[in-house]
Amino acid sequence: MKNIAKDPIFAQDQIKDNNKIKELLNISYLLKISKLMIVISNFTFLLAMFWYIMCVLVEDLNDLDYKDID
Repeated sequence: MKNIAKDPIFAQDQIKDNNKIKELLNISYLLKISKLMIVISNFTFLLAMFWYIMCVLVEDLNDLDYKDID
C-alpha cells in the first residue's frame, strides 16, 4: 500500500478513492436506514398495541361481543 505522505502524486489522485470515503458513506447510509427501519417498526408495533387495547376497552365498556355476531 502506498503512503500518501511520501508520494505527492498519489496524494493528489482524484480518480482513485484513497481514503475509502465511498465505503464509509455507504456503511453510514446503511446504518442510518437500518436505524430508521427499527424506529418505524417499533412505532408501528406500539401503535398496533394501542389500537388493540382501545378496541378491547370499547368492547368491554359497551358490553359488545363481536365474535358472536352472525
